[in-house]
Amino acid sequence: DNYAPRQRAQSLPDDNYAPGQRAQPQPDDNYTHEQYAQPQPDDNYPHGQYAQPLFDEDDTFAVDTSSFFEENTAPTPTPNVSVKKKSNLNGSAKTSSDLFDEDVEDDESPPKKPKSKSNKKTSNPPQSEKTKKTKKPETDQDKNYIVHQLSTMRTSLFIRFIFNLFSLFGVIYLSLAPNMDLPLPAALSGVDNLGVYMWSIVGLVIISAFASGNTIGGGMLALIKLRPSNDTYGALAVFACLLQGAYVAMEPSLISTHSSNIYLPMAVLILLFNTFGKMLLLSRIVASFNLLSKDGPKNIATVIDNKGFSRRLVGDLLDGEPCLAAFTTTKEISGFLDQSFSESKAEDISKVIAPMTALSSLVMALISYLFNRDVFIAACVFTGALCITAPLAGVIAPNLPLYLTNGRLVKWKATIFGYDAVNRFSNVNSVIIPCGELYPAGSVIMQDVKILDRRAIDMILLDAASVMNRCDSNLTPVFLNTINDVSMLVPAESLEYHDKMGVSAWVSGRRVMIGNRELMESYDVPIPDPSFESRYKTGSNEILYLANSGEVAAMFILTYRPDKQIKRALDLMCDNDIAVAIHTSDPNITVEQIASIYDFPTELLSIIPSSLQETSVKYLSQKNRAKATILHNGTPGSYLRVIFAAKSCKKCITMETALILLSVVIAFAIVTFFAFTGQMESLSWISIAVYQLIWLLLQLSFPIFKRY
Repeated sequence: DNYAPRQRAQSLPDDNYAPGQRAQPQPDDNYTHEQYAQPQPDDNYPHGQYAQPLFDEDDTFAVDTSSFFEENTAPTPTPNVSVKKKSNLNGSAKTSSDLFDEDVEDDESPPKKPKSKSNKKTSNPPQSEKTKKTKKPETDQDKNYIVHQLSTMRTSLFIRFIFNLFSLFGVIYLSLAPNMDLPLPAALSGVDNLGVYMWSIVGLVIISAFASGNTIGGGMLALIKLRPSNDTYGALAVFACLLQGAYVAMEPSLISTHSSNIYLPMAVLILLFNTFGKMLLLSRIVASFNLLSKDGPKNIATVIDNKGFSRRLVGDLLDGEPCLAAFTTTKEISGFLDQSFSESKAEDISKVIAPMTALSSLVMALISYLFNRDVFIAACVFTGALCITAPLAGVIAPNLPLYLTNGRLVKWKATIFGYDAVNRFSNVNSVIIPCGELYPAGSVIMQDVKILDRRAIDMILLDAASVMNRCDSNLTPVFLNTINDVSMLVPAESLEYHDKMGVSAWVSGRRVMIGNRELMESYDVPIPDPSFESRYKTGSNEILYLANSGEVAAMFILTYRPDKQIKRALDLMCDNDIAVAIHTSDPNITVEQIASIYDFPTELLSIIPSSLQETSVKYLSQKNRAKATILHNGTPGSYLRVIFAAKSCKKCITMETALILLSVVIAFAIVTFFAFTGQMESLSWISIAVYQLIWLLLQLSFPIFKRY
């Protein structure tokens, strides 16, 4: 037996046992006695079951006491005692590496509520009450529910947009008609009909406000609750315009002297662009949902919150705090609607600007009244200030960058669900890449096989393929090609990774090792001299040994070739100083080898050590359910471009926020100038509209022409 001392406990004193006998525990084995207390017929247990101790210090016990509260006269049955065990991915007891995987992200279904222990029966509600209530689905993953919500919002926004558009045409026409000699109905023309004329304009604004009732009501309610939103800008401006317009309609004589300071058209214009911004938001959500609703596993990305794990993995490669991302799949995605409607930085700033503009406008109006002693002029200052500081791009600017970003990601079948995901992934400075993606199928070529032990070579190759099938490795397809039928594979147990050396496992009671010279030497397995190995290790060729039952069986000559897609992805990461941690069980994959083949700087590379492999596997393995963040097509080119798009989108949002702030500051300066120089008649609704449209074009052009 050429095993190291610590492997001795997993083998029999004599290697002459048949495979069926090997599964029987011996006195030397390090197994807990509790496992032997559950014998099966003939004791033919799989070998791996004995490697799992039943209890450890973190075990918790749960006693089912529900039977104590059953309403029956039968004897109380003995309660069932079950063990709730914490285990790692391979089912073994908690190891030291588990100290770094406490927050593996897997949004499982919420636990079921325990049954009530009370004997008191609860009466059921009448059937009529049940039918009145519409049951909301437990998760947003209910496609029918989401489709219904999106369809309802789309119809509502479309109707609102049409009402606002026709109201705007009507208000602008009526406002320009007297000065431009445009034809008007007899009931609205003439000096005697000024009141009716003014009420007709106010009526159109009221129609637009009713159509946008959610915007007006939501904006005012948010302000009252001291949680202003983007709708608060428009709600305040529309409210002030309606008050001013109604006052003028009751005092028609003011039209001849202050017609230029009646800002009713601005109210409808603000509501129209508010609706357009929400239509952009909904269009982006629908496009994301179309990708999400496709059948099959979803390719997602997660940001690893375990700082201890991240620091150990890539802390030495980065100057600042690591923000590590992993890419995997999930069966279901939850929280789609919540994530899709998450707010951006530009929307967050409205919580500060909206109340400030309202308060500042009120202060300016009071100061104006003290100077002019004219209530209507003070009202014009207040209304004009609210209209010019309510940016037309207030809703468009926050939603346009992500809308355009997702539009550019369509060809990669990728999407970002919301601004929470943008903020989360824009800080990513390191990623985990499995070796199977670094060297996909076809990148590793088996040039030759040197048979060193001809005893049952077919069985030996089958054992090796069975072990590699357990590993998500770049070598898996290479070894699977050595057998004719994958259905012949045998379960491999007690899989173990050896840092920079390879893997080992048990197959049908035989220990199989696949690795380099260092692995074989560490277990005293006789292998050829280095001179023999050097004859084949030339150029880009690498050597891999296969040992079975303590004897070397074969030497594989492998060639590693770069993949074009991953080469482009690594170039992008290099340009953006993204560190890469490689998850691999292939001893030939080293930092130096990757740097040589892919021309990637070693300063941004690391190989995940065996002590952290189990933790990284948990982040890379498929989840049952995950929160909605980003979606991609599973290729490195796709998910890396999503990361870079998130970074670019965040920069664009920051610029949009700065432009909104700048437009509000300049707007206040303009109103202040006209108010305190006695020239408010020059600040007409037309001049305010021109000012707002100039800033709107500026805020639209920046994300449109920005590269993502």
